Amino acid sequence: MSAASRVTEADSVPVEFDLTPEEWVDLAVEHNRQSPVVKRATIHGQLALGGITVILGLLALLAGYPMFTLAWLLGGSIGVVLLPRLFERAQRKQYADIARGGITNGMFGTHRVSLLDEGIMDETHAYQRLTRWHAVEKVVDGPGSFMIYFGSDAFLPVPHSAFRASSELRAFSDRFFALAGSDGPEQEISPPSSPEPGERHA
Repeated sequence: MSAASRVTEADSVPVEFDLTPEEWVDLAVEHNRQSPVVKRATIHGQLALGGITVILGLLALLAGYPMFTLAWLLGGSIGVVLLPRLFERAQRKQYADIARGGITNGMFGTHRVSLLDEGIMDETHAYQRLTRWHAVEKVVDGPGSFMIYFGSDAFLPVPHSAFRASSELRAFSDRFFALAGSDGPEQEISPPSSPEPGERHA
């Protein structure tokens, strides 16, 4: 008998939820919104656009086109402000295309997540995936879901709606952080706050 089989179903605090392509796209966009790499890329893009706008505006002013310079600087300023939103719109379209293309095979549909002594078990109709506790880096309480990160770009979403009452979330949270914390203090994990009773329902 394996070690995983010695953990009873109640002990593993299993939760079930459905993940739709639309929800996955929202989560991927939210991940990028919080990603330091994406934030830096966006800032660099804004600085580059701002610099180009100022340089070309000064050249136009020196060439004797003050009205063109004013319009150019105004348009460039608006572009700098809107650039993060344009980036996010492009990312959303890219992720929507990925979801429609079926690249994320097995991701959509019903998930059953269990907390075993060995790690987090994620089961769908297409796969069973066990992630060891030492691979868990952090938990982010995002809009509508808890996002359990296994790396900078790999995460498992657990929707708030998977917990029908605050007691269910507390049981899941207590076991999660007890097991995740057993691998050492280097784990940078903060427990999410519990929902109020009746606030989140499936």
